[in-house]
Amino acid sequence: MAPSDSKRQVWIIPEDAAPVLPQETGPEAPGHRLQAAPLVARRRKPEPRPLRLLARAYGLGPAGTLLGRSTLQDQIGAVLALAAGVVWLVLQLPPVAAHMAAGLRLTVSAVSALIFLLAWCRELRLAAGDRRFLPEKLPGWMRSMPAVAGLGLLVPGLGLMVAGRVRRAALALLGAGLTVHALVALGGFMRFQGVDLGLRARTPLPLSMELWLGGTVVAAAFGLLFWVGTALDGARLLGAAERRPRTIPADRYGLALLFALAIFGAGFRPAEFARDLDSLSTALEGRGFRHLPLALDLAALRLDAGRPEYAFHAASLAESTDRDVLAAALRYDVRERWQACATLFDRQPRTHTSMDLRVGLIGPELPR
Repeated sequence: MAPSDSKRQVWIIPEDAAPVLPQETGPEAPGHRLQAAPLVARRRKPEPRPLRLLARAYGLGPAGTLLGRSTLQDQIGAVLALAAGVVWLVLQLPPVAAHMAAGLRLTVSAVSALIFLLAWCRELRLAAGDRRFLPEKLPGWMRSMPAVAGLGLLVPGLGLMVAGRVRRAALALLGAGLTVHALVALGGFMRFQGVDLGLRARTPLPLSMELWLGGTVVAAAFGLLFWVGTALDGARLLGAAERRPRTIPADRYGLALLFALAIFGAGFRPAEFARDLDSLSTALEGRGFRHLPLALDLAALRLDAGRPEYAFHAASLAESTDRDVLAAALRYDVRERWQACATLFDRQPRTHTSMDLRVGLIGPELPR
């Protein structure tokens, strides 16, 4: 018989009491509500503003180094660059330009402009190297291809800076600055050296002045083309960065070059080009030039050696520049070619009366 429930004994074994933890009362306690700091005490992290950096780099130029945090060496370089810019401005003043030798003034002016432009390009590179300069943070209207091309035309290199190409932007600024210097120098020639818009000189110019004038015109022309090219290049680079890059086999460039050379060889007319050079030489000779017409006639003679008038024109110009040896060599070359031609005419059968009459009138030898 099973024992009854009244006789059952229950033993209670006490367990270890759970440790009593201290009650948390700090801000990290459960249920604690955090209070926000007052709005006045908040400090927002300054956002990068690349537009201000661009305005400072292009607007102030080397002077921006003096206004910002820079080393003593950078400040000395900025002061020298600003002094070079002041010298360039002083040399363009009419009283200084009128009483100073043209060659010396142009040389000092070119060196001063180059120093100032190099310092300006360095300021652009420093602005682009700032960690706050982020081209993607620029306004959206500046990041479009038409805007980049327009900005590059208005401000040299700005479109390339927006596209993130700093070195090309500095090169564009340097080229545009030298172009402006060339145009200013050309204006000085027209005003103080007696050369008008038609490149007409009242008195014959020496060789150094002719070289300066020709180099200035060529530099201004190529500089303007380079200016426009850099503006379009900025838009192209921005569009290429937004599109998926593609690979073009290198053979296509070689084929394109060969095709361009074939078209040039088929369409180039050296005789017509030589005639144009001789006409330009005659026009420049009538306007007081001596050395440039001689160079043009020599080029025309190389392109079309069968026209003796080019050689005689070049010989007369060589005599006017005291180059008698060159004039004698040109006339001797024409005489040698004419004697060979007359010999060949004598060997031909006399069937063409007009040709025989022409040979009889001129003679087998060229008159001395």
